[in-house]
Amino acid sequence: MKKEQINMKRHNTAAEFNAEKITDAIAKAGLATGEFGFGVAKNIMQRVIDEFESEFDGAPDGHMPDVELVQDRVVLEIFRTMHIKTGGAYLR
Repeated sequence: MKKEQINMKRHNTAAEFNAEKITDAIAKAGLATGEFGFGVAKNIMQRVIDEFESEFDGAPDGHMPDVELVQDRVVLEIFRTMHIKTGGAYLR
């Protein structure tokens, strides 16, 4: 499964996955805390995409991550990279 094929559910309807928009939000949180900028945000987003590609590859039609799962995985990856302040800022 390629990142362009990742769809998300929002209110039980398909929503387009926009990695750039999410990366921008991660970067804004990182810049707000002073912990990192766009480069690190892009790496974090790529790890989340890789995780979803692995997890949902070959999944039955209709089985896709929802918005909350994407947000949870982004925050988890931010915490994994030891950017605790940014994880909190991203959630706000």
